[in-house]
Amino acid sequence: MALAVLEALDSARTQWYHITAIVIAGMGFFTDAYDLFCITTITKLLGRLYYFDPSSSKPGKLPPSVNNTVVGVALVGTLCGQLVFGWLGDKLGRKKVYGITLILMVLCAICSGLSFGSTPKAVMNTLCFFRFWLGFGIGGDYPLSATIMSEYANKRTRGAFIAAVFAMQGVGIIFAGLVSVIFSGMFLSSFPAPTYKQNKVLSTQPEGDFLWRIVLMVGAIPAMLTFYWRMKMPETGRYTAIIEGNAKQAAADMARVMDIEIQAEQEKLAQFKAANEYALFSSEFYQRHGRHLIGTMSTWFLLDIAFYSQNLTQKDIYPAMGLIKKEMDMNALQEVLLTSRAMFVVALFGTFPGYWFTVFFIEKIGRFKIQLVGFFMMSFFMFVIGVKYDYLKDQNKNLFALLYGLTFFFANFGPNSTTFVLPAELFPTRVRSTCHALSAAAGKAGAMVGAFGIQNYTLDGDVHKIKKAMMILAVTNLLGFFCSFLVTETKGRSLEEISGEDDRENEFTPTPNPNKMPRIGVSEFLVCVIDLSLLSFIFLAFNYNLFNIPRYCIQHRNIRLFHQCNKNMNIHLNFLAGPYPSIGLDVSSSIYIYRQTQTTTKAKMQKESHKGRMGLAVVNALDSAPTQRYHMIVIAITGITFFTEAYDLFSFLTLSKLLSRFYYSYSYSPSNHILVMMVGVALLGSLSGTLFFGFLGDKLGRKKLYNLTLILLLTSAICSSLSIASSPNSVMTTLCFFRFWLGFGIGGDYPLSATIMSEYANKATRGAFLATVFSMQGLGFLCAGFVSMFFSTLFVSEAEDDDFVWRIVLIIGAIPALLTFYLRTKMPETGHYTALVQGNAKQAEADMASVLDLEERLLLGDHFEANAAEAEYSVLSKEFWKRHGLHLIGTMSTWFLSSVVFYSLMMSQKDLILPAIGLVQNKAEEKEGLEEVYETSRGMCVIGLLWSFPGYVFAVLFIEKIGRLKIQLVGFYIMGVLTLVMALKYEYLKQPQNQHLLALLFALMFFYANFGPNCTTFVLSAELFPTRLRSTCHSLSAAAGKLGAMIATYGIGKFSFHGGDMNKTMTSVMWMLTITNLMGFLLTTLLTETKGRSLKEISGEDDKREKKPRRAKVGKLVPRNQSIINLSRNEPI
Repeated sequence: MALAVLEALDSARTQWYHITAIVIAGMGFFTDAYDLFCITTITKLLGRLYYFDPSSSKPGKLPPSVNNTVVGVALVGTLCGQLVFGWLGDKLGRKKVYGITLILMVLCAICSGLSFGSTPKAVMNTLCFFRFWLGFGIGGDYPLSATIMSEYANKRTRGAFIAAVFAMQGVGIIFAGLVSVIFSGMFLSSFPAPTYKQNKVLSTQPEGDFLWRIVLMVGAIPAMLTFYWRMKMPETGRYTAIIEGNAKQAAADMARVMDIEIQAEQEKLAQFKAANEYALFSSEFYQRHGRHLIGTMSTWFLLDIAFYSQNLTQKDIYPAMGLIKKEMDMNALQEVLLTSRAMFVVALFGTFPGYWFTVFFIEKIGRFKIQLVGFFMMSFFMFVIGVKYDYLKDQNKNLFALLYGLTFFFANFGPNSTTFVLPAELFPTRVRSTCHALSAAAGKAGAMVGAFGIQNYTLDGDVHKIKKAMMILAVTNLLGFFCSFLVTETKGRSLEEISGEDDRENEFTPTPNPNKMPRIGVSEFLVCVIDLSLLSFIFLAFNYNLFNIPRYCIQHRNIRLFHQCNKNMNIHLNFLAGPYPSIGLDVSSSIYIYRQTQTTTKAKMQKESHKGRMGLAVVNALDSAPTQRYHMIVIAITGITFFTEAYDLFSFLTLSKLLSRFYYSYSYSPSNHILVMMVGVALLGSLSGTLFFGFLGDKLGRKKLYNLTLILLLTSAICSSLSIASSPNSVMTTLCFFRFWLGFGIGGDYPLSATIMSEYANKATRGAFLATVFSMQGLGFLCAGFVSMFFSTLFVSEAEDDDFVWRIVLIIGAIPALLTFYLRTKMPETGHYTALVQGNAKQAEADMASVLDLEERLLLGDHFEANAAEAEYSVLSKEFWKRHGLHLIGTMSTWFLSSVVFYSLMMSQKDLILPAIGLVQNKAEEKEGLEEVYETSRGMCVIGLLWSFPGYVFAVLFIEKIGRLKIQLVGFYIMGVLTLVMALKYEYLKQPQNQHLLALLFALMFFYANFGPNCTTFVLSAELFPTRLRSTCHSLSAAAGKLGAMIATYGIGKFSFHGGDMNKTMTSVMWMLTITNLMGFLLTTLLTETKGRSLKEISGEDDKREKKPRRAKVGKLVPRNQSIINLSRNEPI
């Protein structure tokens, strides 16, 4: 019993996608090796920087407990991550959790370099925290990457492919060496210093604190670059077919990425699954695989004791080998440079070749033999080093270096590679990831023994301790040699054959058994052949239109005729199949070829005939689908960006004073410069990201880029809070850098989120859904206010902790976005884009049916292929400007003007409005920094809760009843009236007895901004344009809005900063806003109402407005959306 999809994978030729999969799957091991290499050199530098003792004759060193924690905490995280993600990989699928591990690695690698603290202990604690989660992500990648690669590979090269994934460790080591050498060399040439022996204090350059951070963060870049491809990778065919029971989907997924044709064979799955449904901890499992699991766990445990001990202790061995100077004869940066160079040389000539020897020879020699030889040679070399350590150290350092390098070579051309390969092959599909995780976790337990145990023997360079460590490692490797006999050779066999999942004879054969075929005479044979010929002629006549009948008329009938011919043909084919000695003819092979051709022709015909109508059918179904739970999920997923943007803006409005106090020694004047700079740089990034991702959203698809924007947003939000530097200007520069990329991610989400929501929604509630997405801004404002109030109250008595408060407030804003990442990765591409832009209506229908309950009756739509072709105009073409030019000008101009008003209100309320209405006192010198944060947050929360947030809610509730256009017109009009009143009567309104009226007018401004153009400009831009240009047009409109926001930020910031007569300032601001609102009111007339209409009707994609007849393909005039005959009836052609 063999499934076609499994046999196809086992026999598939090596293709480009296999190489891509190796790089994608290997990134976890690249990061693992990079981190392991770097931390061995960084720990020396950390000791000099943070644990310097002026009275000591030796440079500072990390205390043994701290050193063990910094090194070992990542191993603890790796062990935990392996167990968690290994189990999830079998329960949820390899693909579903694969992106999470990469995000953890990238985020924590960056955050490790941004570890901050006011004391050495605080820095080490922060570093250890992020290194634990870095290890957690790396650990999760172990079982998932190994399992994915083993299930993608063919059986001839599977071992080489899995070994190549693991060999990315070697690439990571080489890359880490180059990075460490280059950056330490650059820093050393820029910041020379005396040796420790010459000057204890000056030998440690303060700039070294930047070096170790940079080296750690650079390791995240290669992994980050593979994220897109990892998200694009489909679930493995074996998991989809065997575990999920969907052979059809497995065949489709594998055929798409590996360029092979596969039959689904859904009917065989029940038998296949029934034979393999035993649990991991069942007696059946241990009877079949218990010995193998013990073997893989024990050998990996013993191997990692030796391997990690070698890697972690080599920095202590190199001085004895004469590869680097003694620590007292070097300064801090010189020690990093020489240690990195020595490790790089050993890795280049010993470690790196070993990995690739395994890749090249594993399919020739076999896993088992390579593992045995590797353990034996490692044991032998370590035994020699242990016995002759004194001689090698003092008299023959070249031989010492050679022997030490050979232990690395045979570790990698040996058990370090094979212990990774074998657990990915020996176990059945349903527990493969879990068993690999158990084996890998045993290995990390061994690594922890090496890190916490063996390393203690080498820290102080004592000769006797080092000899003892080498002898222990020799015995460990010898035990590994004997434990290897518990595993078996897997070379050249399929995964199902190795694990015993497929214990039946192969049934994959097309030719029937000749002995079971009927034998007939000449007359019977001729009757069948004549009948078959007539049927074939009828079939071909209609299929290839031999009688020149209009294809438009017959294409649906042709399918029905095909089925009838097919049925009659198969009757005769079954009768004819077999050898006929009476006439000397064997037609079995010819019939098989015909049937294969018949299947291909049928699929091609069905695809061609349904291509047009299915595209429109999916769109019709989405427009008419009832509101469902998944619509709410999409709102949460798409709205989280606007939550984060509002949270970030609110936070900086309240925290700018605190930053000024803390970094500029209670000089209050720079706070407005800080605010303008911090808000402005995020807006600049947002504008850039909007244009960039909006364009790509139409070219590559909404879904393909959607995770990238969230990763940018999350990474930058976290890194903003971890901005570190030695001076205030450096802190602000670092903060601005990360805030630019935060804005870039937020900006990219604007067109993508709006487009996705509009294309998922039904036409009855589309406006409300889009407004709800945008209304997440209101929740972001309130959340930021409450968080700022809470932490400013919590830390108000601890003035020295002000630096932590703003960091905590900023980092909390990333948490909600992080919680939606998994749901965002599961979201399929929108049906509109897949059907109308990619032209794959079948995939669009399958995607939408998987998440929404669509009505099947709507799958019989009108023809759409001609209109789709006509819609292929670009955004710069005359056709676009003829159809949509006024709409684009209208959305861009109104969004620009709306943002000028909205951001002017936001930027002015802290310094101009809240003091004027009495919610904030202006006497800042009489208050602590956190008291001022609390007071400002409270005042802004009151306005947000009572007026801003209700405006969003009203827009959601009434946008489908009143309409977008009326809401926008009324919003601009009322805001214009309110600003005019405030401009004319500001001095009167500011008087103490009239401040309540001023507060009411100002609050109404916020209400009608949100129950007005602030929402509708977002909604209309997502509805007015055709599918293939919707994201681009929305991005142009949003970019115009961000440009208006930048003008408001700079303008209001300038007014606030220069001070002067506050009454004149506010009067000038209100007059400008009055004119702005009036212009917005007038320009709104360029737009059109979209309420209650489908997207294709609004954008003209269905072209219903044009009633002119078009010429049919056969030369007759046929009106649009009308055929010559009624194809839905059962009439003869």
